[in-house]
Parts: sequence; structure tokens; C-alpha cells
Amino acid sequence: MKINTTLKTNLNSLTSSSSTSLGNLFVSNDGLSATLTQDGVSGSVLLLITFLKIFSSKQGKITKEGDNILRVNYDYNFGDKQIQLTIHWDSKSHQKLDFYNFYWKKPKGLYSLKDSINLGSDNSVHWYGGMNTHEQSWPIKKNDYKSTEFVTNDVYQLYTSLQNNELDLQSKLDDDSSFLLRNNFLEYTLAVPKEWEKISLKDFHQECFELFLAAPTAHPSLEIINKPIWSTWANFWKAVDQNGLLEYAKQISDNNMPISQLELDDMWTVSYGDYQIDKRKFSNFSEMLKKLENEFGIKRLSAWVHPFVDADSEIGKNPELRNKLFVKNRDGDVPLVWWWDCPIKPGDPSKPVGPTNPDKKEPCAYVLDVTNPETREWWYKQLEAMKAEGICTFKFDAGETNWLPHNYVLYDGAYPNSYGKHYAHFASRFGSAVENRYGSGTQQTNFFTRTIDRNSYWDKDGGLSTLIPWALQSSLHGYYWNLPDMIGGNGLNHNESNIRGEPPEEELYIRWTQANTLLLAMQFSYPPWHSKYGGEVLNIVKKSLELRKKWMHYLIKNVRKSVEDKVPVIRPMWWASDDNEALTIDDQFMVGSDLVVAPVIKSGQKTRNVYLPEGNWRNGNNVSEVVIGPTTIKDYPNSKDPPLPKKAKIFNQLINLFLKSPLDVLPHFYRTDSDDSGNDIGQNLNNNAQLEQFLNQQQSQISIDFPSSLNNGNLHPQQQQLVIPQTIKSTDKTSIFPSSQLPFDGVPPGFETVLPIEVLQKLRELHKNTNIPLTQKQSEFDKIMTSVSPKLLAKLPLPPGFEALPSNIKEKIKEINGDPSIDWSKKHLKVKELIGALPQQQHPHPPLHNPSIRIPSTQIQQTNSGNVIPEFFPPNPPPGFEKVLPPEVYQQLLQIHRNPQLTVQQKSLQIDQIMRFDKLPPKYIKEVRKIFGDKSLNFQEKDQKIVEFVHSLPLELRKLTRPPLPPAFEKLNFETKEKISNLFDDITLDDKQRQNNFWKIVNQLPEDEKAKVNEAFKFPF
Repeated sequence: MKINTTLKTNLNSLTSSSSTSLGNLFVSNDGLSATLTQDGVSGSVLLLITFLKIFSSKQGKITKEGDNILRVNYDYNFGDKQIQLTIHWDSKSHQKLDFYNFYWKKPKGLYSLKDSINLGSDNSVHWYGGMNTHEQSWPIKKNDYKSTEFVTNDVYQLYTSLQNNELDLQSKLDDDSSFLLRNNFLEYTLAVPKEWEKISLKDFHQECFELFLAAPTAHPSLEIINKPIWSTWANFWKAVDQNGLLEYAKQISDNNMPISQLELDDMWTVSYGDYQIDKRKFSNFSEMLKKLENEFGIKRLSAWVHPFVDADSEIGKNPELRNKLFVKNRDGDVPLVWWWDCPIKPGDPSKPVGPTNPDKKEPCAYVLDVTNPETREWWYKQLEAMKAEGICTFKFDAGETNWLPHNYVLYDGAYPNSYGKHYAHFASRFGSAVENRYGSGTQQTNFFTRTIDRNSYWDKDGGLSTLIPWALQSSLHGYYWNLPDMIGGNGLNHNESNIRGEPPEEELYIRWTQANTLLLAMQFSYPPWHSKYGGEVLNIVKKSLELRKKWMHYLIKNVRKSVEDKVPVIRPMWWASDDNEALTIDDQFMVGSDLVVAPVIKSGQKTRNVYLPEGNWRNGNNVSEVVIGPTTIKDYPNSKDPPLPKKAKIFNQLINLFLKSPLDVLPHFYRTDSDDSGNDIGQNLNNNAQLEQFLNQQQSQISIDFPSSLNNGNLHPQQQQLVIPQTIKSTDKTSIFPSSQLPFDGVPPGFETVLPIEVLQKLRELHKNTNIPLTQKQSEFDKIMTSVSPKLLAKLPLPPGFEALPSNIKEKIKEINGDPSIDWSKKHLKVKELIGALPQQQHPHPPLHNPSIRIPSTQIQQTNSGNVIPEFFPPNPPPGFEKVLPPEVYQQLLQIHRNPQLTVQQKSLQIDQIMRFDKLPPKYIKEVRKIFGDKSLNFQEKDQKIVEFVHSLPLELRKLTRPPLPPAFEKLNFETKEKISNLFDDITLDDKQRQNNFWKIVNQLPEDEKAKVNEAFKFPF
């Protein structure tokens, strides 16, 4: 487990002469504690670690091995073995960071290890990151919590707790876990800046982020960013029907409210798991869709889905499907689970209500095993059938492992949170307008990750005060596309009763709308014209939406920039300043680098303090006022800046006692020296009407189904060049096959945020013209681009892969793009010459992605005879793979390519699971690319270098590059699987020896273990 510390503190010195040093880490000579210092001298302690907290009376003996390894052996004997701590100091692998790795080794019979990190007791110590919680806080030290699994059902179970300013890290065995290791361990790493004074907290985070996490590789639906989602959930609960939905749509239209898509939530099917529209509630679904579009202008209907299947549904009652599709337990049974739509029965009525007599949750449903390819394919067909009925996309709910049955066993559960990861990747198959609420290692997806349901409170328990902390937490983790839950919350009193709630009070609804206005997306359910509200609510909501519209160009530009630069759009205030005040602000945020938003989120509060970092900041509510930062504006908006004389200040305070600040003010400030300031919004898209027209043009593309092999790669599906065989041609002369199309949707990636609308329209018309060949299209494309002003051309983003070029080369490319003396086609030649002069290792490489790309279904053409041209998939892996990959891996790929039983989509998914280099951290991916791109090496030499590279990786990264074991072997116990996997790590073995050792392991299996594999493979050993 990697723990990255983002910490700055001035604790009193705890080091002494009775310690042994390792870099700036001092371990006490009794081995019971360690202090990390800033520069290795007294008076600069950063944190204190207490070792073996559960055995604190046992002392250790320290041995130092060279300059970077320290071992501590503890005299607590367990049989004939001791407990050992190894600390490794890595000061060479990173230019800006040092790493201290703590690794505990213990006897098998010892079931728990615990270390404790003292966070300090003063206000100069701040920690960020960790888990997302219902009562989200920022920084995390503000919120204590008891011992909890850090990663649910991890193979190596790490439990953390935060109490009394101490963060406990505990590894322990839990017999209830689905993964059970009898020899667990505890390992964690502290990342520390080499030079504290030369690195900001933002830069420190980004350095750690690049090493340990990932960022999105494409943006979500721009239409959802541009206009709110309207959901039936809180407003209708389960009582939605055709008449109610049409009336809701009419009200949205009558009140001139913008809408990206209408979301049909709970109870639209005949039962949970049976994907058939309930005709009792929606008597004429197709007619309803026509009315939504023709009468109310709503073109997109999304629907709520989840992995639960009612026991009394048609699917749930089918024993064959039940055994194929659902999650099983260790006994091979398919148990029922409880989820929030199952009944809750009261406890014993003869006993008092309380903890000793709790309500009983009655399991009522099965849960789909989305780690099983057969289940995914079945579910995919069900949802595709719903799309054929007119549903555009889906809101995926649940997905967490806590909904799975006790002692569950997954089809593919070889790694922590594998269920949630498969669930998210399955959702990604349905495009960029999808909502999903769960993620685990799925930052690269391009859909919205929804904040878990918020309750209609001001504070605590999922209320308004958690909205901004949740968005900031998501940004730090790499889940940039955060969709806040419904404005005003779901109306629930949080009692797990799942009974329809009530709309929030007016003030809470208004403040919630304002807090959400400049976040990435908005979602309404309770309408602002609800009978509970007066006219002021609707007026203020409309004002907020107008403000959002004003900043829409800036938002979209930063979304695009976020993908390119791998930085979040929604940022904490310390992104711009390391002031202690900025480190603790949990109720304001930055959008990009030039916009500060500070909503009022406390009940009855009319003013608030607003912190502004360094720079000149214009008041968004009074553009004549400019404030110089860093500063804190007190009591905004009633305050004056600069500060008033003392007498005037006292007079102003007296006035404020009697005058209330208007409720419709959302405090926000923007930099005066920014091209994206409020007065310049839309400078490239001319005006918001054209912006809306531009987004409407994209709307039809958003719901196109692309395979997850594209969505999981490093390119947005609409940016991916299609690989089309030259032998496939259309005989229909009026509609030339896609080989006449440009390798993008007419507008290259990123151009839409720079070029004027009229240029974008010309490019799209050129792309759609099927009557001219590709060479002529390229020529016409060059003419259009040559007509664009050099100033705009200089702002065009670099192609994918060019971000790794040296800074001076990137600047020269921008100069070439902006040079008015040469036309567009010659610019290409100049850039090519510039790149060609670079050393080979500096040449740009496109992002790693699966080379096997299917043709989207929208581009499969019919011949004159009426025959559909089939989807194409190469019969063999790419040339050279047979020389680079291990034979067993290449054979797996070959079998997938040639398997006629698999669809193109299934083939792509299975290949993605095997080719796992793209799951390595970025710095290692660069090494792989460098080897593959070295033209001085032949395939055999590249093969050897790849083998050497893989075996130089740390163990936990080496596992990422292993080919997965065949599905049948997942039935084996963990120790056997580890033995088999370790064969791939043994560099001393050749292929023949590895194969012989493999069969030795298999032949030594107990008969019951052999039977498991024998049954799956259908042949005896």
C-alpha cells in the first residue's frame, strides 16, 4: 500500500543521540519509533511514527546495511522466528522526491501489525487524500473515523483509523474476507520532497500523482457540462409514469430551463433485472419519446440501472441464468443479498427498540457478476435492447463490493476491488454521457463519476457542506469528472427507510444551486418552481444558470486542458498558494487557474470571508472592483476594499446589522490579466449562441456506442483513427466507405476550443462529404486551415504524444503554426523536419492503445445487394509480436484473434486484459516506449531488453506485466496461483524449464484441486 504524505509541520524536535539515521529518518535505538526531519537536523521534525503499536513493550535490534537499508529485528519470538522491519531509503530514482519504504515481515501465526503516524496537534499540520466518505471533510484530519478497510476486500488487508490526531495503519487477517492470506504483511511508502522550500504543495502532489495515480484520457459529454441533467428521482421517487414525465418535461420547457438529458430513475421496468419497459406505467413509450423531442425539445432520455436482480423476477427465477450470471459464495451457491430496495422488518416487538434489538434487513435479490465476460455480454445485450427502444444512455448505480454476498467468489476476482473496476469499465462501453458512482483505478474513463447521494441537510451526514470537499477529494484522486448529486439533495431523512422525502427549505435549495453553479455539471430533480417555493427561488436559479452560461467557454476550455495537462479543473485553494489559510479552506474552490468561487453554505449566513491568492482579482458581482491578493476579504459582499478608515468601518458594521445582503449573490472573482476573464468569454466562439449551436452539433455523436477497448485507452473514441482493411469496399457509388473519411470527426482533437464556429462547420461539412476521395479532402482541409488567422493557429493544441517533447521544440512548433508566411501543408513539412532532427529517443510516440480497433456500428455500410459489410478484426496479432512476447502470451493472443465465437468487442476486451503494460506508472511506460522505438535494435534485442526491464521492476509492478492465468486457474487456491505466477518472474528459467516446472506444480495438486481444473479444461492431467 502506498501512502503519500502531503504534510508540512513545525513540531518540536523529537530526535536524539539515541537513534540511528537513514537519510533524514531517525529510528530510535529501541526500534519502537522513528522521526522524519526536514533536513536531518534538530528542530525540523516532520512526523513521528510509532512502530508495532500492539507490541509496544518489545524492543528491537537495529542493523544498518550500507547507506540506504536499515533492518530492525524484534525480540518478540513467535515459535523460532522474529518480527522484522526493513526500511529502504530511495534517494536516486526521482529528481525531486525521496522515498522511505517500510516493509514488515512476520511469522505466519501472527495475524496483525500496526504502525501509528502522529499527525501533530497544531493547525500547521494538514493531511489530504484517503477514502471518500459520506461525511466528507477537508483536510481529512478534521474528521475522525474508526478502523476501516482502506481498499475493500484487498488481498493484503490494510485497515486505517484516524483518532486523536493519529493515523493508524494496520494489516490484519479477517476470516470474513473473500480474500484470505495466512501470511499477510504491512508495507507503506513515505514520499518526501528533497528540498522543501523549493516545491509547492501543488507541485508535490503532482509529482506523487504521476507516480502512483492516473488521470482521464478523454473528456465526458460536453452537452452535460453545457446544460443540466433533470432527474425524476427525488421529485417522483418511484411514482413516475408517462403522464408525470411528460408534465415534468412541459414544466421544464415552460420555464425556459436548459436541459441536456432527462433522467428516468427508479421503477421504469417491470421488475428489477427484467429489462422490459413497464407498459402499465408507460403505455406508449415511443410516442412519449416523440412528444419529448417535438413538443419540449428534449432529445435524450437516460435511464437508471444497477446490478441487482429480484429473486421473483423472470431472470431471477430462471435457474440456468441464475447459475451463469450471478455472484456465488465459497460453496458455489448463489445467495440473495440485501440492497436499499429490499424490505426492512422491525426487530422483536416484545423488546425495546435499540442496538440490542435492531431492524432486520431481508435479502431479496441476486447480484450480477460483472467480472464474468458471459454476464457482461448478457447485460450489454439487455441494455442495447433498451437503447433500441429509444433510451440514449444510462445512470449506473451501486457497484461497490459491500453489496456482494458474504464469502463471495468472483469469476475474475484476482485483485482488490476487481468488481468495481469491471463495473466501471462495463459502464464506459455506453459512451461519455454515462453516470457512474464508483471507481477503483478507473480514472482514465471519460464518463461522469457521481457523488454518492446527498441528503437535504446543511451540515454533516452528506449535506451541503460536503459538496465541495467531495469534489476536491475526487480531483486529487484523478476522478476529474465529478458530477455532484441532485441540487438540494434527495429530500431524505437518513434512516435507511427508503421512503420518499420532502424538498429542502428555500434557503438551502438556493445555496445548493449556487455552490453547484460553477462546478463541472449540474443536476436538478426538485424543480425551483415547486409548490413549496416562492417565485424568488426560480428567479435566483435562473440567475445562477445565466452566470454559468457566461463562464461556459472557460469551463469547456479547462476541461480540454485538463486532459492535455493532467491537472484537475476543480482545484483546492492551495493549488495557487501555500498560505496556511489556503491549506484549510473547505468551502471555496478554484476553476482552472483564473476563477475563484466562494459560495455561502451555512444556514442564515448572509456574508462570508473570501480568500484570494496572489494576483489581481476582479469582483464577478461588481466588475469595477479589483482586489490585490493574497488577501482575505472579510464579510463579503457587505465589505469594502480597500479597508475603510476606522470610523467609517464602525459605521459600515452598524449598517450591516440592519441591512441583509441579497440571497442571490454568489461570490466569485477572476484574474484581470486572464484571456478568459468574464468580459472576454466566448472570444473564440464569438458568443454563447454559437457555443450552444456548436455543442448541439456534437450532441448526436455523444451517444454512439464505442467498444470499451477504446474508452479504456489513451485516446477519446472520436479521436481514434480507424484501422480499415483496404480489401473492404462499398459497391454503392453514392456512399463511399469510411476510407474516404478523415481520421477524426472532421475536427482534430482540441481544435473545437480554438477555431471559430464557421471554420468548425466547414471542417464538419468536409468530413461528411462522401463524394470526394481522402486525398482531395486533405487538400481541402489544408485550404480551410490556411484561411485561419495565425494568432488562432498558434493556440492550437499539440497532437497526442507531442506533450513529451522538449519545451523549446514545442514552442517552435507553435511558432510554425502561427507563421503567416507559410500555408498549412508546408507547416506539416517544417514540423516533420524539426522532429526528424531530434535524437530518436525524443521522437513523439502516440499513447499506448490496443491496435485492434473495430469499425463503429454507425459506419458499417450496406452493398447494393443488401449485404452488410462485416466488422473487421485482424486474423493475427501485429507483426513482430511473436518475437517480442513470451510464447504462451502470443498463443493466447493468436487464439483470441482467430476465435470465430467471439465478437470484435469481446476480442478487444480480452486482448486489453493480456496487454497490461499500459497499467504501469507513466515513467515506466516511457521506458517501454523507448525500447519499442529504438530502431537500432532488432526484435530479438528488443525482446531481451523488455525481459531485463520487466525483471528490474519492483515486485508489485512486475505483477502488472504478467499474462493473466487462464480462467480455470482462478478456482485454485492462492498459494498455487502464486507459485504459477512466480514462474514468470524467474529470469533464470528458459521457456522449456518454465513449462516443465509448471506441470510439476499441476501434478502435485491435491485431487480436489485437480478436479476443479479438469472440469473447466475438459481433459485429465
